[in-house]
Amino acid sequence: MRKFIQRLLGDPKIYVVSAFTADGRDSRVFGWFKRESDALVAVNNDHGSMNECRYAYLVVETVDEGIHGLGHSQKFFRWHEFRSWVPCEEPEWAEGCCNFSRIG
Repeated sequence: MRKFIQRLLGDPKIYVVSAFTADGRDSRVFGWFKRESDALVAVNNDHGSMNECRYAYLVVETVDEGIHGLGHSQKFFRWHEFRSWVPCEEPEWAEGCCNFSRIG
């Protein structure tokens, strides 16, 4: 039955864009998208000026839709001095973590 519902409704995931300070101690969720491609466009074009002279990292996290949605995968970006977000490795403070957006 679950597979039937998934086929009927599509992929029940959302893609959450969250920002973090360089040390990972402060964060903010900027938004969520139904398609990963839309989330990546927002990051690549810096919609909403997500650096805000404060945040050094962004993460686009795949999260299950619903109550206590589980985070599955992350794509990290670091603010570059030329005012753009560039893909990067997972920061040391983020190793082994998930549900960065704290949704659910």
